[in-house]
Amino acid sequence: MEQIQISDRIKRMAASQTLAMSQKSSELRAAGVDVINLSVGEPDFNTPDHIKAAAKKAVDDNYTRYPPVPGYMDLREAIAKKLKQENDAKILADFLGTTQDITKEYLQNSSRAGEIEHYILDRCEQMIGKTKQLGV
Repeated sequence: MEQIQISDRIKRMAASQTLAMSQKSSELRAAGVDVINLSVGEPDFNTPDHIKAAAKKAVDDNYTRYPPVPGYMDLREAIAKKLKQENDAKILADFLGTTQDITKEYLQNSSRAGEIEHYILDRCEQMIGKTKQLGV
């Protein structure tokens, strides 16, 4: 069997910092340190059964496409109800939205939107420059 050759481009790529942080937290945990690992964005417990059942039902009900930008209204209403019952927070579902939706509103309405837009563009230019340096 022929051995696969790794391209020079791939060889020059740096290791994922997210995975490096996750590895470090695993090492610390193994050494007895109480660590909360937030690096990879996944919980350190199994998905509860009621969440699994809801996910299966969502697939059966054909919730398999991207949702509207602000999110599904029934979900937003359920969140508003939960916030009212558990936190005594009176928030209308119309004012709840996804991270993308909230970011869009912030950028459109904030007096600092120009600064944030500049920051995002600068970061994109830095990433493009780094990519060109690596020959990608």
